Amino acid sequence: MSLWHKPMELVTFEDIEAFCQQGHAEGPRLDYKAEIPGKLHKVVAAFANSLGGLIVFGIEADKVTNKPAWPPKGMKKTPGIEERITAMCRDNIYPPVRPQISPIIENPHDAGTALCVIRVDESPEAPHAVDGYIYERTGSQGDRFDHAKIDRISYLLQRRGRIEEQRHDLVARDLKRAAHQLAEIRLRLGEKAGLQRSPTEEPGPRGLPLRWASVIPVYPWRDLCVPKSCYDSLNLFGFGIAPNSWQKVPGGAFAKKKKLAGISTESAEAGCCSLSTKGHVFAMECITETLSYADSRRNTSSVLPAHPSIRLDITVQFALEVFETAAKFYNLPGVELPGFILVSIGLCDVLDAEMVQHLSDFDIRTGNKFLDEDFGSHVSVIVHEFLRDPAKATESVLQELKFGFDL
Repeated sequence: MSLWHKPMELVTFEDIEAFCQQGHAEGPRLDYKAEIPGKLHKVVAAFANSLGGLIVFGIEADKVTNKPAWPPKGMKKTPGIEERITAMCRDNIYPPVRPQISPIIENPHDAGTALCVIRVDESPEAPHAVDGYIYERTGSQGDRFDHAKIDRISYLLQRRGRIEEQRHDLVARDLKRAAHQLAEIRLRLGEKAGLQRSPTEEPGPRGLPLRWASVIPVYPWRDLCVPKSCYDSLNLFGFGIAPNSWQKVPGGAFAKKKKLAGISTESAEAGCCSLSTKGHVFAMECITETLSYADSRRNTSSVLPAHPSIRLDITVQFALEVFETAAKFYNLPGVELPGFILVSIGLCDVLDAEMVQHLSDFDIRTGNKFLDEDFGSHVSVIVHEFLRDPAKATESVLQELKFGFDL
């Protein structure tokens, strides 16, 4: 696995050797350093303010070609190299930057010397300042911008804002598309469940509520793959995509599905999913637990309409399947990794819904009725942490789901 993607704690000498022998030249996202420079924090800040990048220590670059010299001379091996790098980036950059650091690796070509790699992700907290200056990586050097030049800093902040708006628009588009595709089936199933509109709404059946999950780069400013990769990768979803439902859409691919988070809806295509070249992995489905809940109420003397019922375990399973699909997608050859990703789980039309937690066959807890129409929980995580363990990286959004429904 390339140094661009491999977890830093697993990097070996063989990985560095393979990377350098491929002849990658220094550039906007790559730097070679014979030793750890005293102003390392400036280089790190420049990467964080730009596209992110790699720094390989113990390797000299040719002054003409900017390509790595091999075999490596290595850097002097001293105690506490990792701690020194961490402290330089923590204490000299504001806001602090936390690069990922490989092990200190013995250099077999020169005893007493070592190699090391650090990876800096594109930062959602940019611009980062060093000694009152803003650095941005534009080539093989870091260009310095005086902190007094408000227009430059303003540009970086406005650029971040524009990209965040683009992310919001991408998620809103997929939400709208999926809800439109499911409008008919959710209304039909809601009528079957006996759901009724509230007294303040027009009389008539109420559609089943919806749940959705999303993984998207915090800054989706560039395509991470070609559209065909999205279409070919829809089979990564484990939801039982309906035959002949795959189709190409602007910027990616879309499909309907029959199997919903452990529940079969027979012939009903009550869910859908999509992938986009911007790295957006998205799925939505009808919350069909309400159907069985309504059936149980019909066996009692109650004549009240059923309230929407949501099972916590099924919702968590749904979200984790989407998150795991995203991890598989980002690991595909030809898909470029973003720096930070926004992981989300949401519910639509859940006013008065009750969430049920099945702790055991004899311990079933129900939360209070939800007070809003919609629910959403979001967390920003480093993509490498997400790929390493999607469930652990997204634990906070699932905990917020449980808390939000008073369980």
